[in-house]
Amino acid sequence: MNTQDDIIDIKKRRQLKICADQFDQTSNSDLKELTDLREYTYFVAKQHNAVARLRHVTILNLHDIRGPEMNFFCHVLDHAHNSCKTAADKKEAVVNEHVQIKRKDFIQKTNTMIPFELETALEDIVIAAVAVGRLQANDIHAENRRSDQIGLWVEMLRSALNERNVTVEDLPFECLYDFETRLLLQVSLAYEQSMLPIFFASSKGERHLKETFSEWRFCSVDASEIIQDPQWNFLFELSGHFSLPPLPMFTSSRLISTMAIL
Repeated sequence: MNTQDDIIDIKKRRQLKICADQFDQTSNSDLKELTDLREYTYFVAKQHNAVARLRHVTILNLHDIRGPEMNFFCHVLDHAHNSCKTAADKKEAVVNEHVQIKRKDFIQKTNTMIPFELETALEDIVIAAVAVGRLQANDIHAENRRSDQIGLWVEMLRSALNERNVTVEDLPFECLYDFETRLLLQVSLAYEQSMLPIFFASSKGERHLKETFSEWRFCSVDASEIIQDPQWNFLFELSGHFSLPPLPMFTSSRLISTMAIL
């Protein structure tokens, strides 16, 4: 491809990008500021938008049927034709199966009495227990040790529940009130309109999100009750047997010996 063709190709791709979803923080600003979750996509995009050289923020929609890989290689990067074709071929091969599985999974979860999975509930309990000091570990500052320790405690809770034949349906849980669900919907619509305006205006956008909210219950395990209520103490009785061993401590003499061997 010669220089003139390159210029034409770049212009065409820039025209595509103009049609892509661009970050717009001006609409429904009051609603969007309610969550105050600084790690959320909206606030990250807002931080980038505050810097002039980073102002052109394009959001990749994980819910787009094309998928983030295809969107990125085909509509964000320049001159990524081979990667775009590979991503498109890969997506086409799995898209129908993915849609069917996703819809089936959604229906199954919606029709259950407890609309959350046991694994999620156990992780929530562990994280809440660590936060209040009910579960304490040795040296979990490193990400891999923290992940391993949480995994051990999740297995501890699972084992304790199984021994007493306690199922996920027996766990205390809490759900949003109707007015909270309506407010969450308004905030979600505001985020989607701001971050994905083209998708928001499509049939899979605003209308689909409203339909999803009408079918879904927003619930989670009541971790606070489990930690505070004595009847759930059995969950934490074996915490000492499910803790990672402490990291070895190096004295100055051992450190010198180790350095000498090296």
